[in-house]
Amino acid sequence: KISGLARLDDGKLSLFNGIYEAVEGANFAGSKAVGKASPGRFTILLGKGADFSIMQSGISHDTIIFEGYSRDLVNYKAGRVRITVLPHEGARDILNGNAPESITLRCEFDVSGKQQSVVFIQKKKIQFDDEFLIIAHRGGGRNSDMPPASENSIELIKLADALGANAVEIDVRNTSDNVPILFHDDYISNRLIKGDFLTGPIENYTFNHLQLFGKLKNGEDIPTLNDALYAIIDSTNLSMVWLDVKGPNSLPAIAKQVEFFVQYALRKSRKIEILIGIGSDEAYDVFLREQLYLSVHSLCELSAEKLLKIQSAYWGPSWTLGTQNSTVEELHNKGIKSLVWTIDDRKYMQKFMSEGRFDGIVTNYPSILAFEYYTR
Repeated sequence: KISGLARLDDGKLSLFNGIYEAVEGANFAGSKAVGKASPGRFTILLGKGADFSIMQSGISHDTIIFEGYSRDLVNYKAGRVRITVLPHEGARDILNGNAPESITLRCEFDVSGKQQSVVFIQKKKIQFDDEFLIIAHRGGGRNSDMPPASENSIELIKLADALGANAVEIDVRNTSDNVPILFHDDYISNRLIKGDFLTGPIENYTFNHLQLFGKLKNGEDIPTLNDALYAIIDSTNLSMVWLDVKGPNSLPAIAKQVEFFVQYALRKSRKIEILIGIGSDEAYDVFLREQLYLSVHSLCELSAEKLLKIQSAYWGPSWTLGTQNSTVEELHNKGIKSLVWTIDDRKYMQKFMSEGRFDGIVTNYPSILAFEYYTR
């Protein structure tokens, strides 16, 4: 919320969804932009200048104002952005609950201390859906790319919508007292943890010990899988969660949790898929032996033969294997979708979308992928 100003509600925010054209300032921002509303936020995705700007809304008389944070992911530039929507340029209609014929965004970017003015006009309204999955890796991106919150944190997952994603991949490990938590690495280090209070395997510590001494890089708590799934269902519009389970022996207990949250989402009339990732032969053996495929959906990164044996709903190969269109098409004919991981280069995103037939892409840069997908 912008200090002292009432916030625009989510229904009115959604009227800003669309493809915009730059009529001033295209040298900085590129010729096109994508406007995307998410719970409590509005995001502008650009092809250059700043990959994303995440903003809060405010109402000043009959003018709408957005203020927030802007990032150029590749060049590590950050700054502030302010957008003004004047009464006669769409604000008055939106405040009255009507869809305006045209919306003009008057933007002021401050990126690395340099001021840039850009004017965008909405050219096409779009409806965001889950036809193609834009999957935010580690909940939204790696720490090395300096996302707005720590990787695998609830705070970052709640921003995934605003970063352009409609799905997330998150990493799950067990503590010594068998509490599933979100954490990527085998060992604790200052790559993920603030300070040097803890070292060694994450599995050496109880959950309470980690809560006391193991704050994430930006100060957040290490979340439980339980809390993360509640946050995803209750506080985001995400349509899919890929659980990258690091300890195969914890699969039966995690499958029970997934069963609960599938039912919880149904009670909330919330459309979402929760997939258990099968990324190793050890995980495959447990999943098959325990017949977990009878109760939960999975995503298999292994061969098509193993995928079919455990009745996986998705296949998840690495991008290094190429587009693999024939295999993807064969699986499509069996009702199985395919997702490819992990693509961060803009040119490869374009190549896999234009030449491939995958149903989604995992990326550390969901804002870049979303821009490329919606403006393709």
